[in-house]
Amino acid sequence: MTWALTIGLPLLLAFVVPVARLRPGWYGAVLGAAALPALYAGMAGAAPAQMSWLLLESSFGLDGTRRVLLSFTALLWGIAGVYAGAYLAHDRSRGPFAFFFLLTMAGNLALVAAEDVPGFYTGFVLMTFASYGLVIHNRSHEALRAGRIYLVMAILGELFLLAGIYLVVAAADSLLLVDMGAALAEMPLRNPALLLLLAGFGVKAGAVPLYFWLPLAHPVAPTPASAVLSGAMIKAGLLGWIHFSPAGSAPLPGWSGVLIALGLIAAFGAVVIGLFQTDPKTNLAYSSISQMGLMTVLFGIGLAATEARDTTAPALALYAWNHGLAKGALFLGVGVALAADRAKGWVLAGLALPALTIAGAPFTGGAFTKYGLKEAVAFTPGAWSDPILWLLPLSALGTSLLLGRFLLLTWKKMGSEAGHGSFRGLATSWLVLLGIVAIGVPWARGHFGLETPVPSASPEQLFDSAWPVAVAAGLLFWAARILKGKQSLPTVPPGDFLLPIERLVSAVRDIWRHRGLPDLRQGAINFVPIVDRILALEGTWRIVDRVERRLGSWNVVGFLFALIALGFILILG
Repeated sequence: MTWALTIGLPLLLAFVVPVARLRPGWYGAVLGAAALPALYAGMAGAAPAQMSWLLLESSFGLDGTRRVLLSFTALLWGIAGVYAGAYLAHDRSRGPFAFFFLLTMAGNLALVAAEDVPGFYTGFVLMTFASYGLVIHNRSHEALRAGRIYLVMAILGELFLLAGIYLVVAAADSLLLVDMGAALAEMPLRNPALLLLLAGFGVKAGAVPLYFWLPLAHPVAPTPASAVLSGAMIKAGLLGWIHFSPAGSAPLPGWSGVLIALGLIAAFGAVVIGLFQTDPKTNLAYSSISQMGLMTVLFGIGLAATEARDTTAPALALYAWNHGLAKGALFLGVGVALAADRAKGWVLAGLALPALTIAGAPFTGGAFTKYGLKEAVAFTPGAWSDPILWLLPLSALGTSLLLGRFLLLTWKKMGSEAGHGSFRGLATSWLVLLGIVAIGVPWARGHFGLETPVPSASPEQLFDSAWPVAVAAGLLFWAARILKGKQSLPTVPPGDFLLPIERLVSAVRDIWRHRGLPDLRQGAINFVPIVDRILALEGTWRIVDRVERRLGSWNVVGFLFALIALGFILILG
């Protein structure tokens, strides 16, 4: 019953709430209540159950890592739902928002709780495509452009995932997710399959080089949607990596090194680009890319040796908990700050708490998660250990600079947008989330029995946690003094590397049209009559049989997927 309510309640409400004539006060309560069964299942550790009426008799249950993920995911969805009631109190599009919000919630919760491939992938697809409605909610030019790019990347990611999942499921001869990692470790096409899965889930996780949709899509969505997009949904890619990871079955030091390198590029590169943003929510989107980079490093370390998974799995779960709730609090806090007509200093102080937590300041949850990452470095392959140990404090400095910049940007815009709900209505649910962020990591570590290292209160450890924050504060203060009365910093367009890609796609379309070829977007090519005539020919099926055998070739499959992806980009770009 618990699992039926966890998934079924948001699905049912998605079709009821948009047509029900709810008062604004009840609207948020209903959206928040939709996540309560999932919150209970995660906190209490609901027993596994099989639903014979759903898909291929899908089963749902939780291991230690997914209990943590489901609990903070449900917490964030519930609080964001209550917040949405106040944020959209005067929005005439509350009904469509509720529809897509609840569908996306159902998909997100289902994929975390699923124990088999059909349940997981169905939840993943539902979450991915339903969230498109959240991205384009306000129908502005920026939102529609971000939604188009999001959809292209989502389709590309699904193409990679379908190919990768098919290969692994065929090798495993099983649909249970617990069998996927061992099958991937032993299959002949291990490297191609792993590449497809890393890329497919990497789109959702905002991994380098597939991240550029994220700083466009997350900021344009309504604030409660931004909170769950960046705090909870982005972790679905990480969970996909964990499910299909051969960690614990076979060491992959080569892949470990690749993921560590890509993670470090994301961790530092996103900080540099994020510092040149002028919108607080875009700044936070780049911060999410940076933090997911550090989680990619931790995941990569887990591939280095079979015994590394016992250390990295609980550390990843705690890192995801801390980042998910703290980042959600920062996004919701932007809405509170924009509506603040009083108590601006207190709002800024409230925003500073999750910012310090993500930066890993002493006595915060981030100090626990950063220390767990540092302790996992012992498993890194080859010569990675020493560079990572001195790069981690620098990444904390970069995070502190980026989130300090966020606080400055938010301070400048406080009280500038009073159209999205009352200050009191927005602040109430936000304050609840701040309280959870303040005590959440130590509590979660004990409640879920996560065996992660605990940082000591020694002067050396406190100094290691404090100096990046202190140096960042000094640098920001110095920069503010230097730039006072002068022109502001140059800006980098959100999506950064997307601009040259868009120009390339536009140039290809121009060449296509210049040569007199038909415009694909206008449906000039109609293959249906041609296909009908071909299928009517004698001998067609013998040809189809031969083609089918040829399609079993990996090179052919890879080429076709690349061709299909290019077609989608040209059509939707």
